[in-house]
Amino acid sequence: MRSLAKIQSGSIKNILISSWWAGVHSVQGRRLVAANKSLKHKNISSVLAIGKAASSMYLGAVDLLGAEIKSGLLITKYHHVDDAIKGMSNVEVIESAHPVPDKNSLIAGEKAIDFVQKVPQTEALLLLVSGGASALAESLKSGFKLEELAQITEKLLANGCSIDAINATRTLLSKIKGGGLTGYFSGKAIFVNLISDVEGNDVSVIGSGIGSHQPATQIIDKIPYDLVPQLQQLQRVTAKSVQYASSPCHATIIGSNEVARLSIEKWYKKRGFKVNYNEETLYGELNDISRKIAATLLAGKPGVYIWGGEPTVNLPANPGTGGRNQSLALSLAIRLGGHDNIHIIAAGTDGTDGPTLAAGGLVNGSTINEQHIDKAKNYLEAANAGTFLRECNSLFVSGATGTNVMDLVIAIKE
Repeated sequence: MRSLAKIQSGSIKNILISSWWAGVHSVQGRRLVAANKSLKHKNISSVLAIGKAASSMYLGAVDLLGAEIKSGLLITKYHHVDDAIKGMSNVEVIESAHPVPDKNSLIAGEKAIDFVQKVPQTEALLLLVSGGASALAESLKSGFKLEELAQITEKLLANGCSIDAINATRTLLSKIKGGGLTGYFSGKAIFVNLISDVEGNDVSVIGSGIGSHQPATQIIDKIPYDLVPQLQQLQRVTAKSVQYASSPCHATIIGSNEVARLSIEKWYKKRGFKVNYNEETLYGELNDISRKIAATLLAGKPGVYIWGGEPTVNLPANPGTGGRNQSLALSLAIRLGGHDNIHIIAAGTDGTDGPTLAAGGLVNGSTINEQHIDKAKNYLEAANAGTFLRECNSLFVSGATGTNVMDLVIAIKE
């Protein structure tokens, strides 16, 4: 196995970044959709792509199907549209907000319904779904308004709710989530390709089930009614009929956190590194996750450690700058202070961490010197990790990646 003893700190930083990109590249939308040869010769004339990776996934469909695509609709986050898309005449692009929906999200939802309805009965639809779809496109049930949806979303995010809980709540309010969108389709067949950003890769949870063709029967149990008690009174509104797909609907998970992690492990082993740990265990409250990671690294043998998943964070009343990965990176830098033989990257695979331009952080045991420990703890408590990491040149900025399979944490222990 490759010795880590003589690798310089700067080199380890580059190794971590390169390995992170190896995982991300393995699940990029364009690559994954273009590789799905089973989609050929299915009479697919229309392509609807929704999510943070929508632009990349749509380009994969173009690579695979070419002129067979007669019309397209692409719904993605602001500033996530590939330049190659902008020159295409047969695709409409709508950019909207994430993680809190805005008025463009409602426009996108109505456009999605209209697009699905217009697919000819003799032709098929390719529906491409990635993380972020739940906020980016919405059509609310009668009795609900955008302001209420935005307030509910902000409250759930601030209280550290899981993506399952947030998506279940959105499904309750929506005409197009939980199998609703595919119910507007009357064509030959729907082929759904999904890049998963949820634990368990459940089609009914990804994008709040916008790519599902069946009712989300378990959502009631996942809704945190203690935080949104008004939904119990409004629950009768949701009983109004939601139609579900009558045409054949074929859903396939084409990318996941597991695929990315296995690619990272392969990358390291190919270069002679020993991989000691590779698990999707980043679920739970961030401080608990940080404590477990630090304990594993301090007790573990030299080598590489890989984690995947998505922690939750409880935010203060007026949070500062940063996201969960920046907070996790700063928390680990504090816990591992003085152990300068441990180096870590923590970053979101979509390239954005919270409402920032950074993907996460790059830290080691010497990122924070002893006299700045109290300052770092204060910044962390104020959810202002991004500011602290920027001051010590420890932010990791990747730009839009063309995928979204939750978060990756990679550590090297010399």
